[in-house]
Amino acid sequence: MSAENPYEILDISETASFEEIRKAYLKKVRLSPPEKDPEGFKIVRKAYNLLKDSGQRKMLDLSLFRRESGLAEIRSEEHTSELQSH
Repeated sequence: MSAENPYEILDISETASFEEIRKAYLKKVRLSPPEKDPEGFKIVRKAYNLLKDSGQRKMLDLSLFRRESGLAEIRSEEHTSELQSH
């Protein structure tokens, strides 16, 4: 389970509806209840909280897209070049 990607944590696709997100969350909570697996529960809860909020989900999707496409590295290199030239 990747602690960085909420979609992987909940075993859902990036196009999952809110209902699918909620069902996946409830399923994972049954597998990692807070009483028996507090750390696992925290990870699942954090993933759910990110995905249930549409604004946070859009930011997450953009971040994941940049990471997967390599755009985050390009932007970082551009920023570093700008700083060095000043």
